[in-house]
Amino acid sequence: MAGVALIPVLPYIINLENPVPNLNIYYLLALANIVFSYLCVHKTSILTADQKQYKVTLVTVIISIAKTVLQIISLFIWADYIVYLVIGCVSVLLTNIISSCVASREYPYINKRVSLNTEEKKDIFNNIGSVFIYKVSTVLVTTVDNILISILIGTAVVGYYSNYLLLQSKISMFYVLIFTSITASIGNLVASENEKKKYQVFECEQSLSFLICGVVIPCYVLLVNDFINVWLGSDYILSYDLVLAAGLNMYLGCVLQPLWSYREATGMYQKTKWVMLICAVLNLVLSVALGLFFGLTGIILATSIARLSTYIWYEPKLLFREHFKKSPKKYYLDITLNFLTIAIMIALGTLVGGLFVPNSWISWILKACCIGILSLVSVMLLYRRSAGFKMLKERAYTVCAALFPKKIK
Repeated sequence: MAGVALIPVLPYIINLENPVPNLNIYYLLALANIVFSYLCVHKTSILTADQKQYKVTLVTVIISIAKTVLQIISLFIWADYIVYLVIGCVSVLLTNIISSCVASREYPYINKRVSLNTEEKKDIFNNIGSVFIYKVSTVLVTTVDNILISILIGTAVVGYYSNYLLLQSKISMFYVLIFTSITASIGNLVASENEKKKYQVFECEQSLSFLICGVVIPCYVLLVNDFINVWLGSDYILSYDLVLAAGLNMYLGCVLQPLWSYREATGMYQKTKWVMLICAVLNLVLSVALGLFFGLTGIILATSIARLSTYIWYEPKLLFREHFKKSPKKYYLDITLNFLTIAIMIALGTLVGGLFVPNSWISWILKACCIGILSLVSVMLLYRRSAGFKMLKERAYTVCAALFPKKIK
């Protein structure tokens, strides 16, 4: 209903010289895609809670591959964006239906109706209400940028920036999947273990995020413009200042994954929902102010400033006080040192990258290999004794043992 109510506002958000035909149809199909994704979540969420999310992931991967193939074929045959979006909607609907059937087969009792007492209903609605405020605020923080870019600068610039966002989202899928896959395990840990054990696991996760950030962020910052140049051409390249601002946002999204996984597992939404809402409002105000003065870079940078001013310092303080019974000073110091380390790596990588002038995929791959190896070796040397690195080695050994049981004893 809220999505449909926004249709009259679309002409004020879309800032183009020439009107887009079928704009409302495109918007309604994109909205349907989102609505379909929630149809069966009340069933599939039990798989996540029971640490069987991999069954849903398998279904999602298979259908996503089929969807992508069909969309490519449809573009070649019809070159019609409506057909492209319809295929996306059908794939989301199909994913939910199949995942729902998997959940019903695994847990047949979820199809039975049960009655809840007043206290149980009250607790559920209070928790969901807190999560709702938090999630809506998160969406406002992450999506208001594109709307403001369209209004203040132009919708065409949104298209240029969306190329960078596309690469960010594909990269972030990698590390988000790692941390979301262990959220249910952390829920068990929070419920059954003492503060010392909780903190040890958190430190392990945190050092793992430092390792990932040390590879992902320098590679993105140093390689993305060259990638855009080889992929789309020099006309689509944005300024290096923007890349640095986007890299900072990406860094905060990666390094805070352990904190967010504990937030999900401990249910801190009720105590942090208003901080997130303040962050969303602050982001809106700063984006308008900085966007008017500094353009696109100012809008992107405003998101990082809003995050740093609110929940990035508040949530760790709350988590450490209530669940670890410790001071968060070491946490703040570790993140600061990791950030400075990555900044130095980017500076050194800029000097090394200057030796390459990628004008083809082969030359870009050579530069990417050089930057990637340099980043990987650097973080391995710095964090080789960390709990996260040890966990990675153990996981790698487990996978290799499963794949090659005769060679690895």
